Amino acid sequence: MNTKTIMAFAVGTLLAAKGFAQGTIYVSNLADQPFKAAAVGSDGWYAEAFYTGTNPEGYVLNSVQLLMASPTGSPDGFAVMIYEEGASGEPSSEIGALSGTDPTSGGIYTYSTGSISLLPATAYYIIVTSATPITTGAFEWEMTTSSGYTSMDGWRTGGIAYGDSSDGSNWNNSRGLAFQFAVSATAVPEPSVVSLVGLGGLALALYYRLQMR
Repeated sequence: MNTKTIMAFAVGTLLAAKGFAQGTIYVSNLADQPFKAAAVGSDGWYAEAFYTGTNPEGYVLNSVQLLMASPTGSPDGFAVMIYEEGASGEPSSEIGALSGTDPTSGGIYTYSTGSISLLPATAYYIIVTSATPITTGAFEWEMTTSSGYTSMDGWRTGGIAYGDSSDGSNWNNSRGLAFQFAVSATAVPEPSVVSLVGLGGLALALYYRLQMR
């Protein structure tokens, strides 16, 4: 195989692999009409469930978007996490924290993650809280009465059993509204595709090695 053939093969393979690095919004209700907002603080934790789709190899979570109203008072340290579902359907244990800014005004805020792996056809929770009590000030997460959301690949939302907590450990089934959010993730490719991407990388490395001779 000559160097031109190696280069063409490597570039083509890497471009094909690029699609797997692009996050896809799999479920969202951000387009729904907000009804009211919930006050988020260190003594006001909230959970919203989402259910992953059917990709056999699972997904890698890229980011979560939240629709927020303007905060009240002087809250600080807004935190967004992903929890597993417990045996009784409650938020169980944290599997990763997301990074982003405190929502200082109304709008959509994006919180990203490094590499949180999600299993297929599994329920997870978006958990929000903050570093300050509600009496100091609260971040406001918008809720909607609508059940009309968009989804792909079998992802869905709704049907949550546990909505709020004062400490992040003991959860109450106390709401019927849906928090407004979107989840972006990347479907993990089949092992054969991963092998092809690796082969493309090796071919590219071989090309550069031959060029150095």
